[in-house]
Amino acid sequence: MDYDNDLFLSVSSHLKDRDSEAKMTHCTEVYPDLFVGTDMQSENKKELIIMGITDVISFDVHYLSTNFYRDSGINYHPVDISDEAEPTRNYIPLFLETADLIDRIIRKGGKAFLFCNAGYRKAPAVAIAYLMSKRRMTLTEASIQIAKIRRILPHDGLIKQLCALNRKLYGS
Repeated sequence: MDYDNDLFLSVSSHLKDRDSEAKMTHCTEVYPDLFVGTDMQSENKKELIIMGITDVISFDVHYLSTNFYRDSGINYHPVDISDEAEPTRNYIPLFLETADLIDRIIRKGGKAFLFCNAGYRKAPAVAIAYLMSKRRMTLTEASIQIAKIRRILPHDGLIKQLCALNRKLYGS
């Protein structure tokens, strides 16, 4: 995979900064109408409805039944991303497909809730990819945007793939 190692080291270092004031919560609005959280929050349909969530995107595809939200009016979208530290699969196409989905949700007036187990690895990585591809932020800008309000720590493999996406989008 073609990525900028200096960018990887910089972003990785920033995200691993334990002095960050960002908190770890069950759910955080990381960008207007885009929320990142935990599997625990994903179970709270009543709270999601109160928050105005229209779509849930799960990166723990076996955590909930595909029928879990049927009676709530919330759309459910499972997305299979491995939790491996060094994924062998290229996730860039999946990052971009999911960013397109998030963009469609928000453009039609909806709110997207992205979740993974603890809410600090896969879901934030995809939120970063969304900000990069749809909001024209660099990896550095997007990771800072999210990390200043939510503690996140994607695996090195996911950060490397985000670095490769940065190169694909911005040539650096």
